Amino acid sequence: MKNPGRRKIFAFSALPLFLVFFAPFSPAKEDAVLKEVRAAVLNPASSASDTVLKYSEFSGKAADPAVTGEYAYILGYYGLAEEALYHIDRALIAGPYDCRVRFYLSGLLSAFGVPAGAEISGCLPDWLKEPLKLPALKIKPGLAGPEELFDRAGLLMAQKRYAEAAVLFAANCGKEADNRRCYGGYAIALEKLGAYKAAAAAVEKDISLSSGEEHKKPAETYKEELLARPSPVYGEGSPKKRLKGRYLAYLGGSVTHFGSSTLYNLNSRAGKFITEKLDVSADFGWSGGNEDPDYNGFTLGLTARGNASLGHSAFSVTLAGKAERIPAPEDNFSFIISPGLSYFTGGGSVDVYLDLPLSGAYEGSPVVAAGYTVYF
Repeated sequence: MKNPGRRKIFAFSALPLFLVFFAPFSPAKEDAVLKEVRAAVLNPASSASDTVLKYSEFSGKAADPAVTGEYAYILGYYGLAEEALYHIDRALIAGPYDCRVRFYLSGLLSAFGVPAGAEISGCLPDWLKEPLKLPALKIKPGLAGPEELFDRAGLLMAQKRYAEAAVLFAANCGKEADNRRCYGGYAIALEKLGAYKAAAAAVEKDISLSSGEEHKKPAETYKEELLARPSPVYGEGSPKKRLKGRYLAYLGGSVTHFGSSTLYNLNSRAGKFITEKLDVSADFGWSGGNEDPDYNGFTLGLTARGNASLGHSAFSVTLAGKAERIPAPEDNFSFIISPGLSYFTGGGSVDVYLDLPLSGAYEGSPVVAAGYTVYF
């Protein structure tokens, strides 16, 4: 029989690690830090490097795309052009219909001299009384020619980094005698940003540089289509994309082989997101397949799970802690740590994780599990 005292000490020693993972996502802490860094931006006496560093530390933990867009805007305000483009694209991927993100995008595009900045609508964030005066921004030169331009722009477009692609085209179109293709690519990047009139103007430039009627006719059709489109409408966030306050329902399980037995676990959980990165839920499941019937039966528990996104992708690393009652003749209380990976689709996520029991009858027996979570 295992030593129950040792198991309890081991289980509770894992709690500090779990709390360290979740501590940065406290709403009260987020509000205090954000208030501090905003005050630093509006104070002319503040150190630019210190302010950028504070924003960097905070935005890396915040899930709100408006905060990521704000960070990009501040980077532009301090003249960090390419870093600003990288982060505004991150914000657009996470919150394409957030009017605050659009405000930051508009300001940055205008600072880069892209006419689309005036067309893209947005709402002035509450922390600003008026837009900041951004300096003129430029990206670093160094492209060897048209082919390198299209290779780099194509990669950016494939990654949905449309703001950086638009700035790249704007900085390079006109430098080559045969630059019709450049304006065509520029138009597509602007269209993806919702700047339809600016995109139509780029198509018109493309047409004027073309000598082939076969190209001009479809280009004219494309231009007319762009001009006929209504301007996109943006609001404060996209409720369908945000997680805070939403409910969740999970169904999944695992199958393992032990000797001549095939053990299986069916798991479900229902809960709610407390913040964008932290959810709590009640668990219910069934364990079966064990030759000893004492180890088959219902499981009940409570889970807290945190997630942290991986850059531009829809993937997030996760870490969960679960206290669970498991079927067993003894040691039927288990504390489990579960690191994992989730692929978020907006309406749900595909979840794969590793259950590491720190106490209970299955202590030291890791299990890989997978399932799907629906958010509503």
